Amino acid sequence: MGLDVSYDAWSGAYSCFMRFRIALAHAAGLPPLELMDGFFRGADKFDRNIKPDWYNDLPIMWDALRPDPIITLLNHSDCEDEIALADLPALRDRLCELKPLMPDDWHERIDQFVRGCDEAIEQGESLEFH
Repeated sequence: MGLDVSYDAWSGAYSCFMRFRIALAHAAGLPPLELMDGFFRGADKFDRNIKPDWYNDLPIMWDALRPDPIITLLNHSDCEDEIALADLPALRDRLCELKPLMPDDWHERIDQFVRGCDEAIEQGESLEFH
């Protein structure tokens, strides 16, 4: 089993989708995804009595970040719901901007997601996550 996004924008393992989003957040200059609301699982690697000062400020809330269309994809359920048609043009454009900043092994996945966005836009539909 894995994640499928309509218009063949994505089809693959959830773990691969997570690595993709981690790489996108890094390329966009955003905080590590693992520190964001919805992804933060605590600091198992820190001794209970010795935590960095910033630990109490975690998780980072998405609305604390500067607006960026890529957040629509980063802060999205990986197994349900949809990305609205109205959000797709900006998301597609942002993916294209980030592509040169991403490791080469993600370029094909970015192209696939962009093609999916384009097809959904052409059909006047959202991207659905299953």
